[in-house]
Amino acid sequence: MKKVSLLLLLLFIIGLSACSNPIDGFLHKDDRMIANDRFEEIMAALKANDKTALEALFSDAVKKDEDVLEIGVEYALETFKGDVLSIEQAIKTSSSTKGGQRIKEIKCKSIVKTDVDTFLVFFVEVEINDYNSDEIGLYMLQIIPYNDKDGNFDWGTEIRCPGVYIP
Repeated sequence: MKKVSLLLLLLFIIGLSACSNPIDGFLHKDDRMIANDRFEEIMAALKANDKTALEALFSDAVKKDEDVLEIGVEYALETFKGDVLSIEQAIKTSSSTKGGQRIKEIKCKSIVKTDVDTFLVFFVEVEINDYNSDEIGLYMLQIIPYNDKDGNFDWGTEIRCPGVYIP
């Protein structure tokens, strides 16, 4: 009887600490992991100067305007130069629910120092969109020299566009 009581108590404690449940990490990625994975995909495409790989990261809704996306991706590949020396990263998430429909975005700002220059690499990843599933994926990418950030960066509040932002 003591073993059963102890087992029930142990299960109850584990249930109360569900947010730190190690099994949950295998089932769901957290926002930082999602942002890091997307950032690594972006950086790999930039390093390889791979236009097709970078375009493939965008949501279906962004890909519909092929000409605009192509111009933006070419700008991004021409702008980002050098081998990465260091990265400082911050993320923000936002979500809203209206009438049972959810939208969730992950915004990631990275200051990437290369052997050529320092760049601000910012993106908006739409993780959930119950209104329009075509918008799920990479929505916006912004790559600018860090010294040009004033007037060109605001966490995607006012400066926001589908595809690649070109200042």
